[in-house]
Amino acid sequence: MSTTIFASVLYTSTSVLAILSFVIALLLVLVSLSLSSNLAVTTPLWLPTPFCSQSLSGCLPGDETCSPLPDCYIQVDVSTTSGPTALTIFAGVCGLLVGIAVLIAGTRLVRGEFWSEEAKHRYIRAFLSIALVYLIIAVAVLIYVFVVEYTQTHLTITDYYSKTLKGPFTREAWTCGLEQYSGQLDELHWTKAACTQAKVARWGLVPLTVCALVLVGCSISAWRREKEERGRDMRLNEVVA
Repeated sequence: MSTTIFASVLYTSTSVLAILSFVIALLLVLVSLSLSSNLAVTTPLWLPTPFCSQSLSGCLPGDETCSPLPDCYIQVDVSTTSGPTALTIFAGVCGLLVGIAVLIAGTRLVRGEFWSEEAKHRYIRAFLSIALVYLIIAVAVLIYVFVVEYTQTHLTITDYYSKTLKGPFTREAWTCGLEQYSGQLDELHWTKAACTQAKVARWGLVPLTVCALVLVGCSISAWRREKEERGRDMRLNEVVA
């Protein structure tokens, strides 16, 4: 790989990695704020069930003006688990830091700003180590988050409660699960945007992992080129000697 191509690939991948990392973390923070500001943990939420055949215009249990049919509503206690959200934010923050660190190290590699060959060798080893560690983190978080979200999003909230599976659920499962009822309950109008943000953040882990893989490729390329240069220098010294 030529120096020009190496620099182009490195700068593009690190820039995309840093931007994606920031956006993913920001989106999940917005989702968390939406949940905390719109749903009170101490206040139960009543959701309509498929058994409800009457009008749902504000006829809730305990309402003295109307009497909902039996099994028309279920009481939902909002209980969230922070595992996938925390790990995704962690991957995003690490990606931002890795992008900055690799950009600095890669720039020095491209410019050849080293006091000695040993210093250059240490930089390349650090470059490769950081890229490999982050790739492992990105892949692990990607697999974990997608598996957890899949197990929690193939049923509706009322399905879960009818099966006595009452959580806790992830933030994406809550926002996207509640979004199904936003057409019937005006107070859930905010869930559409929150659900979209949560999904975009989760799927953003895919290009994030691809960027991590590209950085590993760049680091391996730099390591191989440095190894070839060291071997060539050793052969040249042997010839001179």
